[in-house]
Formats: sequence, C-alpha cells, structure tokens
Amino acid sequence: MIYLKSLSSRTWLTAMTMFKIMLPIMILVRFLDQFGFSESIGEFIGPVMSLVGLPPEAGIVWAASMLSSTYGGIGALITLAPQMDLNIGQISVLSAMILFAHALLIEQAIVHKAGANFFTTSIIRILVAFAFGLIANFVITYLSVLQAPANISWAPDGLNSDNWLDWSIATAKSLLIMLVIIMALLIILDVIERIGLNAIITKALAPLHSVIGVRAEMAPLTAVGLLMGLAFGGGLIIQQVKELAISKRELFLSLSFLSIFHAVIEDTLLFLAFGADIWVILVFRGIFAVIVIAILARVLAFWPEPVAKTA
Repeated sequence: MIYLKSLSSRTWLTAMTMFKIMLPIMILVRFLDQFGFSESIGEFIGPVMSLVGLPPEAGIVWAASMLSSTYGGIGALITLAPQMDLNIGQISVLSAMILFAHALLIEQAIVHKAGANFFTTSIIRILVAFAFGLIANFVITYLSVLQAPANISWAPDGLNSDNWLDWSIATAKSLLIMLVIIMALLIILDVIERIGLNAIITKALAPLHSVIGVRAEMAPLTAVGLLMGLAFGGGLIIQQVKELAISKRELFLSLSFLSIFHAVIEDTLLFLAFGADIWVILVFRGIFAVIVIAILARVLAFWPEPVAKTA
C-alpha cells in the first residue's frame, strides 16, 4: 500500500509536469492546423523533412520538441499523428530525431553551465539528428523494412475531427491514456533500479570512454545523464564536473555525448508507446552517437588542451 501510494503520487506529479507542456502545444498545433498555418509551415519545412522520408507535419512535431521538450513533441505528435499516417520506419526516424535534439533551450543551458558551449552543442545535436534521419531513412527504404503502419491504436478517435468538442474529448482521453503509460513507465524504472541495472550500465560504460576520448573515471558522470537525463540530473552532472580535474576537450566530448544520448530508458519507453522500433531509437541511435563523438574526439586531438580543474 505504501508503494502504491508513492507510485500514485509520483505518477500524478510526473503527469502534471508533462501535461503542462503537452496541452498548450496540442492546442497551439490544433489552432495552426485549423486555420491553415500548418500548411504554410509545411510548405516551408516540407522539402527538408522529405529528405528523411517524413511528411511536412513531422517538421512541426520536431520543432515543438526542440523549442519546448520531448513532451511538447509528443503533444504535437498526438495531435498530428492521425493525418500523418506514419509507418513504423517513419515514426522510428521521427522519434530518433526528437531524442537526439529536444529541449535545446533548457538542456543546453545546463550543458553550458557545466562547461560546454551552448550554441556549439545545440548545432551538434541538430546536425546529428538530421544526419541520423538521412541514414536511417535510406537504410529502411533500401531494405524495405519497417513498412507496416505504426501501431498507435490507443490514440482515441476524434483527434483528427474538425469539431472542437470531439477533439477536446479525444484529447482528454489521450491524456488519460498517457497517465496510464506514465504509471507503467515508473513501475518499469523502479524494477530496473531494484535489480541493479543502473550499476551494470555504469560498469559497462567504462570501456566506452576510451572510444569517445575521455577517461573511464568519468563513467559516473555519463551514467547520470544516460539514465536520468540532462534536465533531471543536471545538478548532479554540474557538481561532478566541478569535482573532476579534466581538460576542456574531455569536458566538451563528454557533455556532447550526453547531449545527443541521454535518458535512454525513460525516453525510449515513451516512444515505444507510439510504435517506434527499439533497434532504431535505442540500439542504432546509441551506436551512431558513439561513432559521432569518436570521430569528433579524433578531430579535436589535433588541438591539445592542458588539464585544468573546472570552475
């Protein structure tokens, strides 16, 4: 009973945090769509999104996630999904791009405070997201895989209705369903913590650091971001950085890696609920993140930095 009470409280607090972001985005996107603005935005961003095999509306979803957060992108996705009619490959590409680049104003401010440049890391996230979208779309199209319709059967009818009352009822239902998804997500995260998977991931990260050009001693720093996310674990990340004597290059590489690959459990589970493929949004995304930072580390090796304790 104590656990159920705690779970209910955490679910409600988490849901309220999400809904405060999602609902305004859903209403805004609804207005844009009803009054023809989404078509105008689509004409502008459509050619860019077509390069990654996505419809113009997907650009609105990605933009919402970059300007607000993952939850803002989810809000836009719930509103626009019925008219986009995405297959598994497309929803996987869009989800991966959102996971690479979202909440730039908030998360990169945290990264900047920890010691890496705001604009440089923001640009890296956007470029990496788009590059992954290009490659993933090419491979998925070439191999003709993940072509079945994305399974978002839990989304209620009415989200695509022109009637505001029908849309409001469908939106309320979708938020209630998200509440259930959040509770399930929290239970899974609790199980992961109880079985000690967090510690296993931290240990497994140690060899990875030599590939991305930083010392194994920074594994706890990376683990915090990977498991808890930049925003949630920001305070711990900044504190750990302050306690480590590292070069500016190591700091930049570590924070750049965390910027493009973090909150891997929670965010991955959220997008699995929309029918995304776990191999695309977790496994291949993680491999791509490591490759990008490994290449960046080799390039930056030409500019050696003295070791200095961060301020």
